[in-house]
Amino acid sequence: MRKKRPAGVLAAVLIAVSATGLIAAPALAAPVTAAAPTIQWGACPPDIAAEPGAAALQCGTISVPLDYKRPSGPHINVAVSKLTATDKAKRRGVMLLNPGGPGGPGLDLPLVFGSLMPASVLQSYDLIGFDPRGLGHSNPLTCGLSAQQQQNLIPYPSPDGFAAQVASQRQVVQQCFDHSGAQLPYITTANTARDMDQIRMGLGEPKISYLGYSYGTYLGAVYSSLFATHTDRIILDSSVGSQMIWRNEFRAWGPSTEIRFPDFTKWAAAQNATYGLGATSDAVRATYFRLAAKLDAHPQPSMTGNLFRGTTRGALYNDANFSALAQLWQSVDKADVVKAAKIASVFDAAPDDSSAVVLLGVLCGDTTWPKSLPQYQADSKHDARLFPVSGAMAGNVWPCAFWPKAPTEPLVPITSNGPSNILVLQNLRDPATIYSGGVQMRASLGNRARLVTVNQGGHGVYLLTPNTCAANIATAFLVDGTFPNTDKYCAAGNAQLQSKATGADRTQLIQQIESRQRPF
Repeated sequence: MRKKRPAGVLAAVLIAVSATGLIAAPALAAPVTAAAPTIQWGACPPDIAAEPGAAALQCGTISVPLDYKRPSGPHINVAVSKLTATDKAKRRGVMLLNPGGPGGPGLDLPLVFGSLMPASVLQSYDLIGFDPRGLGHSNPLTCGLSAQQQQNLIPYPSPDGFAAQVASQRQVVQQCFDHSGAQLPYITTANTARDMDQIRMGLGEPKISYLGYSYGTYLGAVYSSLFATHTDRIILDSSVGSQMIWRNEFRAWGPSTEIRFPDFTKWAAAQNATYGLGATSDAVRATYFRLAAKLDAHPQPSMTGNLFRGTTRGALYNDANFSALAQLWQSVDKADVVKAAKIASVFDAAPDDSSAVVLLGVLCGDTTWPKSLPQYQADSKHDARLFPVSGAMAGNVWPCAFWPKAPTEPLVPITSNGPSNILVLQNLRDPATIYSGGVQMRASLGNRARLVTVNQGGHGVYLLTPNTCAANIATAFLVDGTFPNTDKYCAAGNAQLQSKATGADRTQLIQQIESRQRPF
């Protein structure tokens, strides 16, 4: 996905993104039910109760309207969890958590983040997790997708050609509406944000703080726009572009992966004696294309060219994955496809069916996608030429091109109306949510926000990419309310974050979070 021109590519992307986008029509915070909602607390579901530390976690459900325009109409349940602040004297309030997705479950996130966060944050907040509507333990929906269909949701070009890709995506849409058509139109970001405010009320809190990653940044921005007066301290980590919802966000995967890829090729070149992938960055890059072509020509049941490409992209989310990624390439080069598939399963696990439903419900239901198939073909060819690491995938056709229902409401405008209490954290070389998207979100939020730019690669800043400067800014904001006067820049640099999890345990927790951020 890239010729050796990082600075030029980044500059071009910044210009392109600033010139494109969708104009959102006004949206109103929906009316709430007359009676204050309540959370019915009880035992955690067995899969959550089996996790380490779950004895300290409370779980419950809250009933919310399926359609907020009809608050007395059908209701669904949203599963909620709470990890109580460790120091009552220092407790500030509650912090809702979202890992991204769309389609990332969050009921156990207080346990995951409870092992990664500094003690001062854990003293200050009850950590609140929830499975967004339609997935996990929140009235999960289904599309009846096969494992193969779930694996192919990220639209790498079909080996059988564009017509086969179109037929496959049409079939996915048909199955989704056959199984879950009555609820799918209401699986949207705006409705999930309204669910968050119902959770706030159920907790008896006047305001909520929030930590959201990846897609969760858009969810947090929508909540902060619909319910500005109910926000306390908000962190949007690895932000999507506020004017790129949603197809332009995927088109940005082409340049964003190109910008990130050299971080790995340089690392692998320095480790050539161990992995044999190439003695220079250009040589490692050439190895990538050689191996992908090899698997295209001779696909294996457990490893194809597209799986190789997708796994590589997923592993770029964190530098801690580089060693495993190099082993994957090495295994493919030596035709050890069994080992390669085992490594790939860590980074490229297909979403479960309910996560896939929510992914498509949000992406296709928030806003209308282009319907022109020639446009998708032309865009795919364009992206494959300019950004060959991801190739034709970024511009390829998604099921959203065939979505039969129009959005139930306009996009929620992301504006500067509200308190100055939003911190946007962004790595310069993020392969999933391009840096210029964070710049765009910052611009939309105006004086409500500050942007912290981190000169590192990977997806996820706070707790996920060790950087003393960014970590200190985020922690000080959450604990003490220290809000920067201006945007900040953090140079590259590692840090030993003060948390319970270290070493292999920390790496495993980060991989758990990364697995929920697909596609973002």
